[in-house]
Amino acid sequence: MKCTVRNVFPAPRVTWATEPPTFEDLRPVTRMLADKQGLYMVDSRLRLLKGQSDLVYICKVATPYGGPAWTASLREREIRGTQGRDLTIPCSAPSYLNHPSLEWSFSGGEDPSHILTYDSRSGRSVSTAPWDSHVELDGFRVPFGDGSLRLMDPRHSEHTGSYTCRFSVPYGAHTERTDVTIDGPDGARGRKPRDDPEEVTELHVVKADVMNTQGKQKLLSTSSGFASADSLYFSLESFKGGMSSKKKKKKKKKKKPEG
Repeated sequence: MKCTVRNVFPAPRVTWATEPPTFEDLRPVTRMLADKQGLYMVDSRLRLLKGQSDLVYICKVATPYGGPAWTASLREREIRGTQGRDLTIPCSAPSYLNHPSLEWSFSGGEDPSHILTYDSRSGRSVSTAPWDSHVELDGFRVPFGDGSLRLMDPRHSEHTGSYTCRFSVPYGAHTERTDVTIDGPDGARGRKPRDDPEEVTELHVVKADVMNTQGKQKLLSTSSGFASADSLYFSLESFKGGMSSKKKKKKKKKKKPEG
């Protein structure tokens, strides 16, 4: 799993946690670089803990001078259902998210398609075709952190895939990705969702108008306590196939014959 923040000043602090807390040492590997403008890019990587599949992984980014922390969290799971039988896909918001908005999307191996959106201000949810007759959300439970989606009369070929719910508030987002396999009516095992080597949960891209004075670029302050020359980018990524690094083989130079 990788947490990335780019184009910020001063140098941010990146910390990891899990929910529920674990006694194991997380041991993230964090690298930080500054560009010519003095803006920082931070790449922090964490290996998933073995044998603990239902953990929420939380990445926090904050300035050394206090202020609100930017928080992204992610949980992944797999569930199985049967064609024609209603199935509830769970989604729960962490306690630190107050009055979040909610979005659901689906990917069956192609580009993600939008399922529905819940607006925390109006308390209303709007679904898109062709999901209208297949999904149901209890809008009264969402403000209390329960954004579970009821999948009605699921079809073996249409509804097997990856379902993503995303709670969001200013400075924070929580994503839950559930791989759902719908078995056929004759007992045929549904195809397993496509195993993407890398999937990205983007928390925020804060755009700011760049001010130029005599050809020089000014740093614009954001309410998070960071300054950004163009945009503050923050993302949390999950590597399903595991993290790997390829080492390039160095070619041995042939020795010139003496004489």
